Amino acid sequence: MLRQRVLSALVFIPPALALLYLGGWWFTALVALFGGVAAWEAFAMLRRAGHRPLARLGTGLVVLLVVQAMAAPAASITLAVLTAVVLISLTVALFHRSEQPATDWAWTLAVVMYLGLLVRYGPLLRNRPEGLRWVLAALVTTW
Repeated sequence: MLRQRVLSALVFIPPALALLYLGGWWFTALVALFGGVAAWEAFAMLRRAGHRPLARLGTGLVVLLVVQAMAAPAASITLAVLTAVVLISLTVALFHRSEQPATDWAWTLAVVMYLGLLVRYGPLLRNRPEGLRWVLAALVTTW
């Protein structure tokens, strides 16, 4: 297991660092990809626990929140996007064939808000002055 992790790191870290260095939409695409994968994994865990979250919709909304941060970082636009996320996900959940549509919606929204709002700060931080150093510091601290 450790061998596989080390090999994966050797393969994936150099391109990730290159995209981090480039910043802008390159780094945003990387963060959106990782956010989408993380959301998909979170939804898979919820399914294994017996819930039926709206995984495709939720994963797409996480990616949307990351891309929206780069496209229009103003707070008023973010609030409008968050409002749309809540309303769209609720509407889809109510028509989703499930025994507990409100619970499925709540789990979906929880993952979207937790991951989407958290990872969207990566591109926002990277685009600040000295942002490259701050993101590198956060990654090194995490690893």
